[in-house]
Amino acid sequence: GFCTFNFAAAAALHANTKHAHVCRKVSIIDWDVHYGQGVADIIEGYPNVRYVSMHQVPAFPYQGNERSIRGQHKNILTLPMAPDSTWTCGYESFFKEKVLPFCASSEWKPDLVIVCAGFDALDSDELASCSLVAKDYGKMTKLLRDHLDTTCSTGSKIVFGLEGGYQLRGDMPGGNLADAVLETLKAVA
Repeated sequence: GFCTFNFAAAAALHANTKHAHVCRKVSIIDWDVHYGQGVADIIEGYPNVRYVSMHQVPAFPYQGNERSIRGQHKNILTLPMAPDSTWTCGYESFFKEKVLPFCASSEWKPDLVIVCAGFDALDSDELASCSLVAKDYGKMTKLLRDHLDTTCSTGSKIVFGLEGGYQLRGDMPGGNLADAVLETLKAVA
């Protein structure tokens, strides 16, 4: 992807190896519009870390084109999204039916969830073709928090890392990067 340093992979492996007594399992959710093949390649050999990516296809890096579960531990879930996907046409069902159950379930209770929080799927972002609005990021965050609260009795923690989102103009219908970040933070407050 665009990442020189895969913060999510580094953070997950650090937490899972250096702090394994409190961080036995880690899930990474990547909602950036670009597939994080670097994160997937690093994580696939680690049984206590899962990675799920929702990303636009086609889009750079032109990988992750097929829906699949892979890795020697079946810990990588790839969910390609069609261009012009919206909350009600693609994102909501994938997030509820695929992302959340893979991230946390009765068999997989992460102590930590890392979100690769790219906001470049905003309709106003000119770098991609997905059509989310700022409030959709708040919806995903609230769904994640509620799912973790009901699925994991361990008090899973969520960490967000800003990855993408390039629309800074304040007059954009549906919101800009700041609006999407604010909606995300309000959903965990």
